[in-house]
Amino acid sequence: MKNPEQFVIRNADGKVLGRIKGNIYFKTIKKSKHFVRKFGGGIAIDTEILNQLAVRNIEFIQVKETENKITYTVSLEKYLEKARQIDLGYGEQKLLAIHHWKAQEA
Repeated sequence: MKNPEQFVIRNADGKVLGRIKGNIYFKTIKKSKHFVRKFGGGIAIDTEILNQLAVRNIEFIQVKETENKITYTVSLEKYLEKARQIDLGYGEQKLLAIHHWKAQEA
């Protein structure tokens, strides 16, 4: 039986982009494919997803990077405050530079 407190976040095509559990948005990525190297490097999240997180009163974003086994965490408030708007052909996203994240080896 699924946990009723967990929500799956999908894009318009139905692809799973992450999950919400409690007050945390969880996302899993591969560094070689999903880290943005432009603008000094960082992690980008779709603007629409960020809007959904704000409406749901999510407090933290946690990104698990599977190749180097590092988990990155940041508050949603800091993400929204420090991130820059980008569009690299995947729709509007906000990019938060990697130095703003708290990194922890798994």
